Amino acid sequence: MNRPLRVLLGASVLANTGDGVLRTGLLLVVAHLTGSVDTSSLVMAVTTVPWLLFGIPAGMLADRVSRKAAMVAADGARAVLILAIGAAAWAGEPSLPLLLTLAFLVGVAETVFNTSGETVLPILVPAAELTRANGQLATTVRVTGQFVAPSLAGWLTALAAPVTFLVAGAGYLGSMLRLTALPRDVGRVPPPARPVERVRPWTGLAFLARHRAIRMITVAGVLTTLANTSFLALFVVYATTGPLHLGDAGYGVLLSSVGVGTAIGSLTAHRAEHRFGAAPVLCATRLGWGLMFVAPVFLRGVPLFAAMTAGSCLGGMWGVLTVSLRQRLTPPRMRGAVGGAYRAVIMSAMPAGAGAGLLLQRAFGTPGTFLLFGAAMVVLAVPVWRAVTAEQPEQPGDGPGGHDGPDGPEEERAGRHPRTRSRAARSGQ
Repeated sequence: MNRPLRVLLGASVLANTGDGVLRTGLLLVVAHLTGSVDTSSLVMAVTTVPWLLFGIPAGMLADRVSRKAAMVAADGARAVLILAIGAAAWAGEPSLPLLLTLAFLVGVAETVFNTSGETVLPILVPAAELTRANGQLATTVRVTGQFVAPSLAGWLTALAAPVTFLVAGAGYLGSMLRLTALPRDVGRVPPPARPVERVRPWTGLAFLARHRAIRMITVAGVLTTLANTSFLALFVVYATTGPLHLGDAGYGVLLSSVGVGTAIGSLTAHRAEHRFGAAPVLCATRLGWGLMFVAPVFLRGVPLFAAMTAGSCLGGMWGVLTVSLRQRLTPPRMRGAVGGAYRAVIMSAMPAGAGAGLLLQRAFGTPGTFLLFGAAMVVLAVPVWRAVTAEQPEQPGDGPGGHDGPDGPEEERAGRHPRTRSRAARSGQ
């Protein structure tokens, strides 16, 4: 692991700790202020809206300015906002409008940080190591943001609500300082050798639509997000007081086992890709998601835990492999626009997911809805396989070490997008 990658992973640990502490702390503070489930749901919605509104602009920004500078500025903005709120909270109980405004503004900064970070990673590592690096990054996000930080936030909020904000702000501040150790030219967007097409608001969406492999993984990602959001909305009752009778503690243990499986899948995705190829593994991830959705209908006890953990392990490979594939197939000067558009499209499925789950549950019942989701995941395996095998990327990057140099691949420096080869071209036909 090279030093710039260690710097990026270290910054990710600190930033995602801040994210996890802030999100959980906000929910706990709002619950204490209002005691309303509706208000807690509003907080969660407010953290999602920035991706719908600013995902595409954040991607365009990442393609026009220094990505390192954008990440440092985003962390600095989040640190200032949260530390200011934490300091104000010592003087009195923060109001609900103030907390909602905080959640929204921090979410806007998050779109800039995450989109820019995704475009920096292919510059730091050789093309052959891209999946491994994405797996390491995804694991740090999951472990710190979804395991360590929520528990820490619970203890901090019980101690004193202002402490929660101060610790979250310290995480962002630490990430900002860590990122300053990246090389000065990392993330720099140099002028092209000759004029190229200007990146516009619709550029990323157009690329998602016209590129067969990326279009298919986007469609599959939207359907998976919609199904998973619906599943989680129904599963909490089904697992705690419904047929599974796990109770609150058992439900928490089951979710933790699923999280462990996802982390293992993220870390081992590069090994699976190296041994079997991207297309077979991506196909297997669809089966993994299907197993997660249908297991609660047929299994109980240890077999249920084992099946959902195994399914989440396969499912965890999906995010790592798809982002790596998208990075390889996207011209470096468009990675921000395409990444921002992809995230905005995926996030748009989350609000619809809960509503769709309720409608399907009324029509087919909870077990029937889970079976429907599982069948949809299995059916998606076929078009994903065909799309990815029909169009594989050229080996990206001709810079030092086999990764993108400061000016990107030769085709881009000449003002052309890197092409992908069809199956016939690869076979010499």
